[in-house]
Amino acid sequence: MGTTGKRIHYIIYLVVVALIFLLALEFSLRKLYNFGSPVLYIPSAVYGYRPAPNQSVRKHTGKVVKTNNLGIRASEDWTGSKKNKVLFLGNSVTYGGAVSNEELFSLLVTEDIDTLISGSAGVNAWGVNNIYALIKDYGFTPAQIYVTVLIESDFRRGLQRASLLANHWYAKPKSALHHLIGFFLREQAKSFYTKNEVSLISEQEKIRDRSLTVQIAARNLHELDNYLKEKGYRHFIFISPTRKQVYENESIDSLVGMYIRAYDLDVHYLLDDVRPLSHRNDEIFFKDDTHLNEYGHRIWAQVIRQKLFYPKKL
Repeated sequence: MGTTGKRIHYIIYLVVVALIFLLALEFSLRKLYNFGSPVLYIPSAVYGYRPAPNQSVRKHTGKVVKTNNLGIRASEDWTGSKKNKVLFLGNSVTYGGAVSNEELFSLLVTEDIDTLISGSAGVNAWGVNNIYALIKDYGFTPAQIYVTVLIESDFRRGLQRASLLANHWYAKPKSALHHLIGFFLREQAKSFYTKNEVSLISEQEKIRDRSLTVQIAARNLHELDNYLKEKGYRHFIFISPTRKQVYENESIDSLVGMYIRAYDLDVHYLLDDVRPLSHRNDEIFFKDDTHLNEYGHRIWAQVIRQKLFYPKKL
């Protein structure tokens, strides 16, 4: 065999090895890490984005994220009367991607109340302005009772878009590798733009922007609260604490608190209820600094349920 023939065989060998490697990588990414089948989102110029309806996605942990006909994490489709429905609003804490639908605090709240059904319209990375836009501007009011569960940083996010969020997809990736590469590129793009934005803004402008962003969010939350109540709906607002606030006595955000008071918002801090429960046993409530594990969802459900339906017992 001549030199040219050996070279061709070598190239064929490299191609076959590369294909085997890529197929093995594709298989591993799908089976071990669930790449290739993310939860899909629908974009909106009004409210940013939210999960698409009628999905059932199994995560690599075995947990299943299901959305109904309205794109809500609920046990069934929502049709007919609003009167028996409770809609939870918020960010990824309320969305609860770390647990299956039946483990969400939003569903556990009404699990043994036969006259009510509940669901979670929480969305990853959302802030107050996204919630305001969905409910008030877009007119999404499929329930009679609304429960907004926020974290303090939600007041600082402005109106979030999904374009640079690493794991938010509008269409299914063509492969697990496509999903992985897209995730990596978006993370790099987000880091690049964030660094450049920060470098272009003076320290004085940053302080002003932070204060104004929180003020706008508090104003929008006030307007949302009025809008729902004027329509005859019930609306409750909770602030979910961070792990450091519960376990390390970190203080609440003074700027957020100032604007909550300035707009006379009836907000309940869950920190007051869950901190006394944090030393019952060795099990903690959180999977990271803000998101809840299964135990945390059960505790949040118990506390919120009492506030919603049995206020005189507390």
